[in-house]
Amino acid sequence: MHQLFLNRSGWPVAAPFEFHGETTGDRQIASSQLFDSKEVAGRYHVLVHPYGQDHAAYEEAAPAEILLREDGKVEGAYSGTWKIYDGNSYITLNLNGTVYEGVVTEQQMEPTTIKAICFTACGDNGTNVWGYRMKDEYALAYTLNTTAIPVKDNQYISRNIDLYGLEKEINVNAKWESDTPDVVSHTGRYNPAGLTEDVPVQLSCELSCAAYFWTDTFHVTARKESLPDGNWLGGIKAYYDFDQEPFVNAYDYTQTARRLSQGGNDIPSLEKDSLRNGNILHQYFGASGYCSYTQMPNPLRNERLEGMTVSLWVKRTDDIPWDAIWSFYNPAANTRLYLTGNSYVGFNNGTDWFDINHPGSIISERIPIGKWSLVTLTVSRTEGCCIYVNGSKIRDVEYVGYCNGSDITDAKDFDYNKVMDFIQSCPNFYLGYGSFWGSVDVRMDDLILYNRALEATDVRALNTMSNRVTDFSTGEGGSSVEPIRHHGNRTMKSVYDLSGRPVKEVKKGIYIIEGRKVIYP
Repeated sequence: MHQLFLNRSGWPVAAPFEFHGETTGDRQIASSQLFDSKEVAGRYHVLVHPYGQDHAAYEEAAPAEILLREDGKVEGAYSGTWKIYDGNSYITLNLNGTVYEGVVTEQQMEPTTIKAICFTACGDNGTNVWGYRMKDEYALAYTLNTTAIPVKDNQYISRNIDLYGLEKEINVNAKWESDTPDVVSHTGRYNPAGLTEDVPVQLSCELSCAAYFWTDTFHVTARKESLPDGNWLGGIKAYYDFDQEPFVNAYDYTQTARRLSQGGNDIPSLEKDSLRNGNILHQYFGASGYCSYTQMPNPLRNERLEGMTVSLWVKRTDDIPWDAIWSFYNPAANTRLYLTGNSYVGFNNGTDWFDINHPGSIISERIPIGKWSLVTLTVSRTEGCCIYVNGSKIRDVEYVGYCNGSDITDAKDFDYNKVMDFIQSCPNFYLGYGSFWGSVDVRMDDLILYNRALEATDVRALNTMSNRVTDFSTGEGGSSVEPIRHHGNRTMKSVYDLSGRPVKEVKKGIYIIEGRKVIYP
């Protein structure tokens, strides 16, 4: 049972949560202001109930998040304005052009004892909206009771830690500080370069929500530098870190990547991510003909390839299994090789084809949603395709295809010369384009293409080095590091090391100056 209120126009609106004996009624709503504007402002979970919702067909309304800013603007899944009134508890919201009139009240969230600030309102188009946010003290307590702190006392650190990957309630803020940030940064990046012995590190955490806060300190140990077996640098032909535009291939300055879109869709954007170093690339969902994608020259074109490898960091946003993460695609030849979020690898040249983990046969969660994963695909003329996630090979795959006039169900029966010959002739490589469908909503970082198929030990080594501060532009043939030219007199604040830390004293080595890697003689 949900309590009913009347809005300013006399229309009934239902409270978001079940009735738990709350005493606020229409008389209090009309005559008293339960919350001032600063208390109401904040991030809210919202649910818009569409007019004429088909309950018989189990039609669902998707929840979303918005920010009610103190200046009266609305941001997030909906944009617009909001306001409350002096002396009463009515609220008016304009969300994407629809005006909603409703009330603001306090409720208990079933089946808990958590108190929340809620609004319920009726729109001028027949839709209704619910919104809530936990009261500050409850939001902090809920986060502490439900989230796992990513470090523990006496833990050994040998890889990056996602310190800001806490599953926290909206409006709760996290702040971390390291007493040895050159070894373990404030965001959890592990840098063992040059360490000849283990190093103690103190990490301090503060979770806060308005005036409420919680703090704790964790004593951890960063492992000394130890290099893995395997070759993670040999054969790199392209490396894109996506830190800033122009996106230049660190191994060939003549090759640049371009952010594009079709049909008026958004082009991919640059975003910050606490676990990644610098910017990451956010590619948006788009149906076929409306892709949000990035195009770059194929660095493997005209190579004499026996094998190849594509590796990049991926953070899926949605669960759509069909749309492209990346592809080699040549529309003129009607040929493509692509990977989707289902760990689905497809090849098709108009005659011969294969599907690995086709979504019609299997739904795979090997590339998880909401977490960064290092996804690596190798292809060779003799061994075929291998898919790795975080250094581990996916072994239980579904395989179907057609080759040389025969249906096949075993990977060894396909002629991978057709794939390799296509790759070494294909003009372009794409992110978010080139499958038979559209582009997936996904975040990506640190794209590497090799002119060889990495061995399993190489992939494990790549995974190890990708989970610490590593400069992948220093492999054989890497040309991302420029000789320093004239930079004049400058403060040391404008010179940074490869981890992005300001340099107090510049000695011989490689630095970042004005966003470019340079050699200081």
